[in-house]
Amino acid sequence: LCDGPYEQLPQYERVELAECGRCHVKFCPQIPTEQELADHYAGYNRDHSRNNGPSILRREELLDRFEPWRKLGRVLDVGCGVGFLLDQARARGWETVGTEYTPEAAEVCASHGHLMHQGPLLTADFEPGSFDLVIYTEVIEHIYNQPEEFERVYELLRPGGLLYVTTPNIDSLSFRVMGDSWEVVQYPEHLVYFSPTTLTRFMRSARFEPVWVDATGISPSRLANAVRKPGADVVSESEEGKVITNTHNRSAGFDNKLREAISKSRVLSKVRDGVDRVLTVSSLGDSIKAGYEKR
Repeated sequence: LCDGPYEQLPQYERVELAECGRCHVKFCPQIPTEQELADHYAGYNRDHSRNNGPSILRREELLDRFEPWRKLGRVLDVGCGVGFLLDQARARGWETVGTEYTPEAAEVCASHGHLMHQGPLLTADFEPGSFDLVIYTEVIEHIYNQPEEFERVYELLRPGGLLYVTTPNIDSLSFRVMGDSWEVVQYPEHLVYFSPTTLTRFMRSARFEPVWVDATGISPSRLANAVRKPGADVVSESEEGKVITNTHNRSAGFDNKLREAISKSRVLSKVRDGVDRVLTVSSLGDSIKAGYEKR
């Protein structure tokens, strides 16, 4: 991110990791080839049916949070998957735009009425200053040219527009317990790993000022899996409804069931909120969820 000197981290063996001595971001020093990426994402699981109640509710809460930034009424979701968030934004009257890597996902989104670009954001021909909101849900860790990428995001947002980012937290309790056996540490899918501190430091360098930076959520099944032999690949789901593959965790279904139970219980929701506040203060939550405003 800053062209600083870096050192290999010898304690991580399953996935090769390094750390920058200047900005302290952890990353995979090997950049995948275009063919590696094409082969990997060709087999990416995009289950169109995984659109459950808790995820729908979570996306509605997010869209409520975004409302104060709606002026032009245009949102761009970079790496939007099959467009669950865009679908709900469009139902609220947003003009919805997305990008996706594979033609299959782009076609699904286009069929739902979203303006789509297939390929990296840097190859898209969008008008500068034309968006109120740009969203990166579990995407920033997939790319290796963040300075160029977010220079473009800065151009695309109107003055005072909002950038929303979620990404795995390399300071999380899960990573501290499991190291590179934490299933989100994988190549060639995830290339750069942020903490709340390093993400905000980078965003400030890209001229985005933090509005909120949370580190929330914890996976009981992942932590339990740390003391058990990992099982076969399964599919799990982020709170925003984006499908996550290759979790190597037999108990991922338990997390989804727990999330559903919490969504139906006011008491459990309050407990979750309290736990999330503690996780954010301690920077131990599994996922960073942050809003940054264009300066």
